[in-house]
Amino acid sequence: MRATLVALIPFIVAATAAVGPSPSEGNDSKPSVSELQDKYPDSDIACCKNTEEIKGDGILGNLLAKGALNNLLGVGDSACAKTSLIENLNILGFTEKGSEGVSCTGTPAYCPHGEEMRGRDAAGSRTAIFVYDKIEVTDVAMLYDAQIFPKLDGDSKDAAWNPPLGAKSIRQVCETQEKPEQLLSKMLAATLHGWDVVVAAELEKWKVPGLAVSVVHNGDSWSKAYGVAELPDKPLTTDSLFMACSTTKAFTAAATALVIQDTKSSEAPLKWDTPVSSVIRDDFVLADPHATANTTFEDALSHRTGLPDHFPRIQLAKPRENIRDAVRTLRHLPLAYAPRTTWDYNNHMFITISYALEQKTGEELGLFLKRRIWEPLGMRDTYFNVQQVKKTPGLKDRLVRGYEWVKEQGRHLSQPDINYAPIEGTGAIVSTVLEYEKWIKALLTRSTPMTQEGHDAVFHPRTILSQPVTTIHNNLDCTHLYALGWFVENYQGQQFFWHTGGWPGTSILVGLIPSKNFGFVMMSNTNLGGTFLHKTLYQDLIHRVLGLPIPPPNVKYPQKPKDQETSAEAVRRLFKSVSPDHPPVPLALPLDAFQGTYTHPAYGSLTFKLVEGGNLLHADCTAEENHVLPTSVDLSHVSASFFLADLCESGWRSAYYAAEFHVAASGKPDKLGIGLEPALGEGEYIWFERV
Repeated sequence: MRATLVALIPFIVAATAAVGPSPSEGNDSKPSVSELQDKYPDSDIACCKNTEEIKGDGILGNLLAKGALNNLLGVGDSACAKTSLIENLNILGFTEKGSEGVSCTGTPAYCPHGEEMRGRDAAGSRTAIFVYDKIEVTDVAMLYDAQIFPKLDGDSKDAAWNPPLGAKSIRQVCETQEKPEQLLSKMLAATLHGWDVVVAAELEKWKVPGLAVSVVHNGDSWSKAYGVAELPDKPLTTDSLFMACSTTKAFTAAATALVIQDTKSSEAPLKWDTPVSSVIRDDFVLADPHATANTTFEDALSHRTGLPDHFPRIQLAKPRENIRDAVRTLRHLPLAYAPRTTWDYNNHMFITISYALEQKTGEELGLFLKRRIWEPLGMRDTYFNVQQVKKTPGLKDRLVRGYEWVKEQGRHLSQPDINYAPIEGTGAIVSTVLEYEKWIKALLTRSTPMTQEGHDAVFHPRTILSQPVTTIHNNLDCTHLYALGWFVENYQGQQFFWHTGGWPGTSILVGLIPSKNFGFVMMSNTNLGGTFLHKTLYQDLIHRVLGLPIPPPNVKYPQKPKDQETSAEAVRRLFKSVSPDHPPVPLALPLDAFQGTYTHPAYGSLTFKLVEGGNLLHADCTAEENHVLPTSVDLSHVSASFFLADLCESGWRSAYYAAEFHVAASGKPDKLGIGLEPALGEGEYIWFERV
């Protein structure tokens, strides 16, 4: 839980009293913590030991080495911690489990309070009692100042105890007025001291206006926001709203697990291997009948259906297209692989699963997520449609503005928000780092509404990636896997689950290392630079908190954004037959003969007109009410019937594709092919028919 400013009654130790026999005398075993809690019900039980013996893991190991825990656990050569704190941390070597239960590995102590504390206060004899094997010590002369215990007559074991526990350590742990989670929060904040300098440098390096981050470790959390939510000077906060983009996919997988759980005893139970076509038979049709009949929910959620990304289809789509129509366009998109043979990231399949779940449950996916996941986890500031957020008073002013850095212009260019109704389970969530912190905590503790079986299924790897596909992959020299809505890696010997989310002007990264009870979320308001920012920062974060070394750069993959490809470079890449030795072949028809409207049943329509003095064919798809991403499509002649297609997205970055016109027997152009999906292979086009 997040730390709160609630104080406990202070616990105080002082010096006086006498030596008496221990109730455990005659018993060689140490008393268990539960025995001490029963014996001293009005006290806090603490465990004390030499600092050099503390088995600090990750954050605590770093903090102990730096002395950052002196005010929390003690000073000098020794440290004490209340058992409530130890149980919360669950990683210190202060306790051990034996046949009689959990006991202190060092010296157990109790800090009296309540009725016992008040009675001692009234008598002017405020005392802490320490139990060490067979001796119960109430005489700790000069406790505040002494760094050793006095020699106890007849107890050579205690006399040989070297170095002894520092009295100041015991006094400090008893006097603390903070709850365990408050101490934990201070520990996490202490280990991230100095991180601000790193973040500031990286924000400037990658030209990212703002970053919000939350870190979870052993149940504790820490969050902070840097930079601006909107240029020039609107501050970013930890409750600023970001489009969470593809990190929505993890929630869609979780929703599927819940529906599987809900329908287990029904007449038509949903299973991971249920064919999608059996739920939405008339609507789900792929280009291949075998793929249609055999593509399962598991296939769709793990990107192994054989359907490649076809992202320009979303880019050029109508914003208000309904989700059923979006699913029905899949029959017009060519497959690139046989089913279950190749991983290829695909947003369309998560749209399809969103629609299938809605048909199965009779409830909109956003409402289902709110009722079954967000509300149970206390995620009351999470939403499912950025366009609705923009219309809602109290929310629209918290929405972050997205930007991309245009190097050639030396400025940030504002980017449009997602405006595509069917986006749903592939990228519709709008949320904050504080909200995602709750999601991360629930995943780490397996306390989501999913059953344990459902949780295992979602995180179980389903397919292998043939090669790295994102910036986050670049330095991870391991086999790359994908589960259901989660990438799975080996990070320095630890299983690492993560997922990115991206849109022009937005970059999100969520990561989990369950074995270390560690997770984080980063949200920034630029995409291209944001992905490299997140890669640098998450590795530095893991190093600081868990002590894991930062992987060395992998020179095989880019360590910074690629410069914008020029049109000349694109021609050389796409048209290898065109060279100084093979001059271009002139067009057989005048360029104006190729003007007109060309349409595709999935990609929509492109209307080309001559511009730039009649030397360029231009299609204007920049009207936001007509297209998801404002895009212009320019066709420049290369050779014979071949053209270079330039899809310029949101006025700042071009993507180049090969294009070719087909001329009918009548001598008129009747088709335009553009290589909008490179996975189909060289020379394979999406064909638009001339109207």
